[in-house]
Amino acid sequence: MAKNKRKFKNSIWYTLIMLIVFMGVVPILLQLPIALLGIIPDEYNNALTEVLVEYMFYPGVTLISFIILFLFKENKDLRKVFSLKNNKILYGLLIGFGLNAISVLLAYLFGYLKLAYSGFNIGLLLISFISVTIQSASEEVICRGYLMEKILKDYKSPVLAIMLNSLIFALFHIFNDGASIFSTYSIFVIGILFSLFAYYNGNIWESVAIHTMWNFTQNFIFGLPNSGYPAIYSIFKITEAKNGFAYNTVFGVESTITVLLLDILVIVIIQLLHKKNQSYD
Repeated sequence: MAKNKRKFKNSIWYTLIMLIVFMGVVPILLQLPIALLGIIPDEYNNALTEVLVEYMFYPGVTLISFIILFLFKENKDLRKVFSLKNNKILYGLLIGFGLNAISVLLAYLFGYLKLAYSGFNIGLLLISFISVTIQSASEEVICRGYLMEKILKDYKSPVLAIMLNSLIFALFHIFNDGASIFSTYSIFVIGILFSLFAYYNGNIWESVAIHTMWNFTQNFIFGLPNSGYPAIYSIFKITEAKNGFAYNTVFGVESTITVLLLDILVIVIIQLLHKKNQSYD
């Protein structure tokens, strides 16, 4: 008996085409009216403007684009990723802060990084946190929300879904300042970590929270580069820094052996906890 051919709409190629269209074409169309009106300045005259444009506007447009994609009838089953059941948002915020704080502490203890208090602006910090949430949510909706869930639905393979979405996630960062083969691999592993939280919870809320707090902590609290993007405003500022296994002066802690090993350790713990929970069921 001949095997049934997979429909094009249920193939990886169709999924990747939709990814390109809704990451590239649709956001451009959504931005066009604003660009024509000249609302977004070519140069940023203050930290607030830069935060809003870099972290809220452009990622926000992409997020809206993928929300439109989720409204398609063919993606009805994928909308479960937005379910608030078993959301664990608070845990995610604590995990994101803890992982980054440990990474910064290791860089400090090994002598690769020194920080000093810079200032505290509650209004700017609040706006920055909202903006970083939008930026992180856009990447999580794309990778863990749409891409991972679409492959899970079409191929029934968690390994393929997790690996492919993590690879795409890593490729998002290859043109950032200081990017390298090692930083790309490190972010690929971080993508696996985020994917496991989303996969085992059945929604993206914890991965969004971890991603948000990781970015916010390193960029707006400690003043470190966020995947190569320098801090716009932060509570602490870098006074001394040098390259080494615990810190990268251009890309930040994400391109270090310490963060890679820390992420691998958390992945192993997640897998062990999942197996332990399964044994009780």
